Amino acid sequence: MRHARPSPTTPDDPLVRPRRRPWLVLLLILAVAPFSIDLFNLLRVNWDLYRGVQYPHAATPALDWLGVAMSELRHLAWSLVGRRLHDEPWRPLPTIVFAIGWAFAAGLLLRGSIRR
Repeated sequence: MRHARPSPTTPDDPLVRPRRRPWLVLLLILAVAPFSIDLFNLLRVNWDLYRGVQYPHAATPALDWLGVAMSELRHLAWSLVGRRLHDEPWRPLPTIVFAIGWAFAAGLLLRGSIRR
């Protein structure tokens, strides 16, 4: 007597069962919440301007932090890569290695977007 295998559409099958990760959803909500609050503050200020309030101010600490972090990352990238590419006298080896690495990274990113 053979035992019947469950059909692949039953919730008992581990390959079909949906994965539930409430901690990941909570982490995503906590990561997005400060930016959504800042965006709502900007919308509120925009509506205050439409109503005629003079010089409304929107406090956007999360967006300010994001701007500072991006600026620091830009300065870090310039100090690591930019100075090597712009040193005198010009040496082609670092530039060629950087270009090949850049093309390889772009190829890895674009590889998933190609439909077969």
